[in-house]
Amino acid sequence: MSQRLYIQDVTLRDGMHAIQHRVDPATVGQIAAALDAAGVDAIEVAHGDGLAGGSVNYGPGSNTDWEWIEAAAASITTAVLTTCSCRHRHHRRAETRARARRAVRSGRHPLH
Repeated sequence: MSQRLYIQDVTLRDGMHAIQHRVDPATVGQIAAALDAAGVDAIEVAHGDGLAGGSVNYGPGSNTDWEWIEAAAASITTAVLTTCSCRHRHHRRAETRARARRAVRSGRHPLH
């Protein structure tokens, strides 16, 4: 019996901590395109602390989650784009999640 391995890469979320959430959307697009070309099944994109995240250690990101997500979505053809809503302490996060849900419903982004 052959089983297929499903690979979800979290470099563009968990990896954000290592660079203090400072990455421009063009670089996110390049990384997402390379992961897609390598055959990664799913790519997770967000501030390392979740959608609209921030922390005492790192603060907010250099860009919005939406800018990063749009850059990744525009750069992939087969991978599924995912995101994390890990912590929900601020009303801004609820607004970001609502925006993401509207995009999914409209079919603009393959978020899951």
